[in-house]
Amino acid sequence: MRWWTSDRRPQALPWPSLLLVTGCVVLVLVCLVAAVRGRPAALAPAALAGLLALREVRRVGRTR
Repeated sequence: MRWWTSDRRPQALPWPSLLLVTGCVVLVLVCLVAAVRGRPAALAPAALAGLLALREVRRVGRTR
């Protein structure tokens, strides 16, 4: 077997995880724009959404 090939077939990403991470990234961007425009309270939901997306990405990475 060559070192650049794998015996394992690639696994598909679960759709709910992909949608969750995409939604969190969009929410973080919207909150950051709001914070730049003078609403610093928007940083709290941005931080929560970012942490949720990071947790989901790490969870999917562990299960693969």
